[in-house]
Amino acid sequence: MTSFDFALKTLTLGTGEIIHYYSLAVLEKAGLGPISRLPFSVKVLIESVVRHQDHPAFKEEHVRALAHWSPAAEKTDSPFMPSRILLQDFTGVPCVADLAALRSAMVRAGK
Repeated sequence: MTSFDFALKTLTLGTGEIIHYYSLAVLEKAGLGPISRLPFSVKVLIESVVRHQDHPAFKEEHVRALAHWSPAAEKTDSPFMPSRILLQDFTGVPCVADLAALRSAMVRAGK
């Protein structure tokens, strides 16, 4: 697998905290595709795949396919491992209740 570490950038906050991120602009300049023209949701997927490049489920082909995404393109699967999910208040409570119920069911199943 090709490493996308060349796109890893550092940002120092006013508090002195250092943040690391993968620059989509650097990936685009490297010839991966017209990333700046893609919908925000596809950009989130690209960044996630690049950020998890050390995981065996995340491959260079996923990044390249997403970088050339179009509504007319053939549908393909891409791995996604979100670090957080934001929900509106009225959808968040039922979702958390469902997750708690799933957790309880897994405990009862011995998992």
